Parts: sequence; C-alpha cells; structure tokens
Amino acid sequence: MCCTFKPAKLTNTTVLAGTIPGSTRRFLHYRNTAESIHGDESFRTGRRSLRSSPALPKAWDFGGAGSLAAFDNCLAFPLYGMYDSIKSLESESANKALTAVDEAIRSLYPKMASFSLDATRGAVSKGLPNGVKILVTKLYTSIVSEDTALILKVLEERGASRDLLDAANAKLFGKAYPNTPFSLNLFSNGAAKKGGLLFTFEPLPGFESVYVIPTLDGHGRLDFAEDVKLDHIIAVGTPAQGRKQPDFLDLNHVGTFGSADSGDAVEVAYHGADTAATPEVAECLPKTVIGVELKGYLANGDIIVDKASADKGIWNARRVAPHGLTAAESKLVEKPITIPGPSA
Repeated sequence: MCCTFKPAKLTNTTVLAGTIPGSTRRFLHYRNTAESIHGDESFRTGRRSLRSSPALPKAWDFGGAGSLAAFDNCLAFPLYGMYDSIKSLESESANKALTAVDEAIRSLYPKMASFSLDATRGAVSKGLPNGVKILVTKLYTSIVSEDTALILKVLEERGASRDLLDAANAKLFGKAYPNTPFSLNLFSNGAAKKGGLLFTFEPLPGFESVYVIPTLDGHGRLDFAEDVKLDHIIAVGTPAQGRKQPDFLDLNHVGTFGSADSGDAVEVAYHGADTAATPEVAECLPKTVIGVELKGYLANGDIIVDKASADKGIWNARRVAPHGLTAAESKLVEKPITIPGPSA
C-alpha cells in the first residue's frame, strides 16, 4: 500500500487516523514492513541482504545536517493538513500498540479473518529552504513539502542518489494531489524492517469533515487506472463506546459483532503498550476504533471516512480518486466505491 518511486515490497500495513481528544488536530499513523528491492540482486536470487538501514537520530527535527546518500528508495503519501502545523512524533512505542489495533479490527469478523473486496472485477528545519521540513524516525527519513521542486533541491543538496526520486512519478503524484503537503519517506535496501510514521496536523480547510486515508498504490510505477491488491488494515479512532473484544473467536458462530444496534466500534486492548508511550504519542492511541481489514483487488485510489459517522461509532467509507484527477484518469472520480464495514 502507498506509492514507492522504486520497486519495493511493503507488507503488513496498518493505517490509523483520528482526532486528538480535546483538540482539532488530526493524527495519521502508518506502519508497515518495508523492503526496498531497487537494484538489490539478492532479492532476485532469493538471498536477503543483511545490510540494515543507517542509524538515524530519534529527534523529529533533522537539524539541517547530514547526508541522504545512503537512501535508495522512498514512499510518498499526501498529508491533508496545514503545512505549518505538520509534526512527526517518534513512533516506535505506537508501532507496538498498533498490534492491538489490528487485533481489535480483526475481532469484528467472527466468521472470517478479513473482508475481501473484488469490487472492480465484475516546523522548518535549519539550513533548508522555506517550505520544506525533514522529519526523522527509526525506519524513515521524511521530507515534507507542497512543492516537488523543493524536495528535488533538498535531495540534490544532501547528496541523494540522482535516481532516488523518479521525475515522472513525482509529476504524476503532484498532479494527483495539487496544493497538498506530502511526505516523501526515504528508506534503504536491506533486510525487511518493521516501522512506521506518526504525523499530527490541523486539517486542510474543506477537509474537516472527513479522514483521508492515503492508499494510492504503486511501486516503481504509478497507474491511476489499474486495480491494485489490498493487504492492509484501516482504522479510525472514535469517542463512541465500543464493544469489548471476545476472549476468543468462534469461527462457526455468526454472533452480533458490528450489528446495526451496536455500531461498528470496538475497544482496543493495548496490554500496557500505550503506557510506554510518551504523552504526545499516547493521545494518538484511541481507546476505541472502527475499521476494516481489506484483501483482494480494488481500483487504485484513497479511502475517505466520514468523521461525523465515525464519531458515532459507525463505519461510513468510500474508495475515491485523489482529488486532482479527472474522470478520464480514474473511474473513481464519477463512481466512488463504498467500503463495507464489518456489520454489512
């Protein structure tokens, strides 16, 4: 899930969105297992390289120093937030907590492990130019801007590989998300590593009523018209009261999980993982979530979740085209696809 500008293998993806309690700030947490295969001969021969990603500082502000030469791949997704408000938090503790979110969403499916869709078949860093910031976590180094040209400039100035950012894909991405900040997240070849990104921001004007979940897919090429394979969990925090997870799942019992009278929300059993997080991260770990696990194939695009419904514990979501595309470029512009919830 998400776009990488060079070939890569991304698996076990979870995206969690929501609103920080007592504020208007949104959070977006993206976690996966990332393995770049760009130029990695060991991938073709079946041997895994043991070279790990370079050691990175934990502070979110890169501080204007350091080289980007070690990175050879990047994934990109839009952040529907006001640029000046975008902040990245160290997400290692939250990554562990997201395992509990996975369990909560999967508990909504008493007869199946997941819901399969086949709907289409039938703050500015020192030393950087204004408008660019570099944010660092354990797995990714992220360059955030509204301007592709500025990102290219930073990559060049920091010694990044010349082919790290594919110009054609970058142009397509900019067309899909005009006037929208986006995060270019750098990572390296080597053994697959699990990690994530946690951003907070004030929502862009006009997008306050929805959570935009970035799920546009493409690895080395970006095709808005293709069907893409789904393998991820999408979750949204909700203040609504949720049902408790069952102690075990009886696969032969239909049960009442997600029934209309109880809503779609479920409590998250963090098993103490949230207590290890910093206060800033802990407030981005909702006690109750709604969401789905998606597998199968679907038209390429993003997912939007209605915030008003989510606040009531009701799943109301659609697969949509990025807002900059036309009907000629994506069938989702005129025909968005409803994403059924567990109670459907």
